[in-house]
Amino acid sequence: MEVDGDLVKVDATASIGVTACDSADGFDDVVLHRADVAMYHAKHGGGNQHVIYAPGMTMPARTLRRGPRLRDLHRTDQGRGA
Repeated sequence: MEVDGDLVKVDATASIGVTACDSADGFDDVVLHRADVAMYHAKHGGGNQHVIYAPGMTMPARTLRRGPRLRDLHRTDQGRGA
């Protein structure tokens, strides 16, 4: 990657959710949901890893943010509430 004439090294990581499916499984309803659940487990496990979906796996518990999102602060500043 080049920025203002200087070469900059960029490291990218990925959190990947993997699932197996049967040909009868609905792609949008079943397969993508399972892969999404597994991906969030990969993210919550520290990122930069893959997790394979296991039957019965559910979304990990949501962690509290360290503060409000910038878009929520912007809405509050404009009097629209969060």
